[in-house]
Amino acid sequence: MRCSICGKQIPSGTFCEDCYREAMEDRVVSNREINNDNKVLIKLNRKFLPKYNILKEWELLLFFLLLFVYNVILLKMQFLVISIFLIIGLLAISLFISKRIAVGTKCLFYENKVVYKFDFLFIHIKKVVKYSDIKDIVYNQRFLQKKFGLGNIVVIPKSRGIIFKGFEIMDISNVEDVFKKLTNTIGSKIF
Repeated sequence: MRCSICGKQIPSGTFCEDCYREAMEDRVVSNREINNDNKVLIKLNRKFLPKYNILKEWELLLFFLLLFVYNVILLKMQFLVISIFLIIGLLAISLFISKRIAVGTKCLFYENKVVYKFDFLFIHIKKVVKYSDIKDIVYNQRFLQKKFGLGNIVVIPKSRGIIFKGFEIMDISNVEDVFKKLTNTIGSKIF
């Protein structure tokens, strides 16, 4: 067998001892640089807008509107009152959950890495991606997001499998300006 880096004859394995030692030293130095990287270049937070979040739940609103009309037509006042309280209660719960998710979502861009944090109740996700492992960063906006000046930023890693290993930061305000600032700040580190 031969070493896959230098081509030196070896009894078994993929690397010779010298190439293996050099690769491990480079890896340790790289990990030290990433762990010591504490200067935040850009911080992205998810924006919470109550009106947007209510309109985002249009299926729920449509269902309750039909329920309301049905109760008015049949003149069932006790069901009408129950329907109104149900509508208000479910929308309040939905807004509370959306607010907690918005507060718990953060994305920090450092000199050498991106850190994505998501905390909601008992769910704690933290992803650290080096810039050398990022294939692309893109943004998109849905119709309703454009009306409110929001958008999503997606970080796509080079290593993609069956499961998407990147992350998406949703509902960022002024997403076009943020994306321009992001590409000016870290664009050269990715491409």
